[in-house]
Amino acid sequence: MTAFIVHPLDPQAAVAAAARFEQNDPEVRLVEVTAPVGFPCRVTLGWAKPGEKVLLFKHNPFDAASPYAEQGPVFARRSADASVLAANETPAYIADVPLIVVRGYDDTTSIVHADVAPGRDCATAIRRAFENDAVEYVHVRAAAYGCFQFRVDRV
Repeated sequence: MTAFIVHPLDPQAAVAAAARFEQNDPEVRLVEVTAPVGFPCRVTLGWAKPGEKVLLFKHNPFDAASPYAEQGPVFARRSADASVLAANETPAYIADVPLIVVRGYDDTTSIVHADVAPGRDCATAIRRAFENDAVEYVHVRAAAYGCFQFRVDRV
């Protein structure tokens, strides 16, 4: 069984988005959380609480140019410490997501594995992706809106 580690969004991405918000960048919004589920902070890897204000901004989770390099909306608290998870641990909030998409990418940033699973089965879906030796890393997304949740690497 391949061990894996989940990586949250770098807190500096939220800091940069907050600065862009202060400069009235139309690609960054400050939104009020209206429900206990549905606004996952990508830095803390947990649900933001109703009444809390979080940043909404577009994010490209890829390190290299690629035809697969999607960018999309993410929520993040303005200033927060990144969540640190143990090996083979997935964020608790992901179990509340009805369906997730798990995509495995190779060293050319091409998709070589794709799977859809209930959020509660996230760890199993990640392990399945890493059964393919060509998979270098995995992205987990919410199936309904397609939003990037987090990156996963082999340990």
